[in-house]
Amino acid sequence: MNSKLNPKPAQRLRLEGWKSIAGHCEVSLRTVQRWHSASGLPIHQEAGRNSGVIAFADELDDWIETQGRSSAPATAQSLGRVLPRARAARNGVHGSKQEVQQTTSSAAAREKSVELVALANTKWGAISKSNLNEISRLFREAIELDASNAEAFAGLSMALIGEGLLGTVRAPDAYVKAKAVLDRALELDPALPEAISAAAWLKLISTRA
Repeated sequence: MNSKLNPKPAQRLRLEGWKSIAGHCEVSLRTVQRWHSASGLPIHQEAGRNSGVIAFADELDDWIETQGRSSAPATAQSLGRVLPRARAARNGVHGSKQEVQQTTSSAAAREKSVELVALANTKWGAISKSNLNEISRLFREAIELDASNAEAFAGLSMALIGEGLLGTVRAPDAYVKAKAVLDRALELDPALPEAISAAAWLKLISTRA
């Protein structure tokens, strides 16, 4: 039998865990979890387990395509950068081997970026000049790995605010940089709690000034 006339059905790409799902959608963990809770992103609970989630790439791409026509501004803005890829997937457009390798590499970079943000967030318990420098470095590395990581931009904004308050750097310069970084975080994810918190701090500082 000619296999070309009877092709095997394509195997569905299964994604396990929030990190893999976020990596496929090219957004942060918080964003995909918010999409799931607020807008019904198709996530499935693994059978026979107390925890653990899975998703299928085709279902995620279909959802992104559908939500791209939504009138919800925050969701639409977050989806803006991933919608073209989802449309390509729906239309059966597949990349070359090199493109697949690049995608795999990008996914690894995004996962590492998420890990660096998580590590930086564990260091907020003890605030000092040296500690803030380390926190800033981690957030900057996370941004270098994934320029779409809104949490990294928001975290760096908070770190810059802290450096200005402690006098590690000249306060006006620190706040200007913090505002620029924060604008990028809000552009990526307008509803991100960390970005909203940083905006509140900047507003408080400017009011006091």
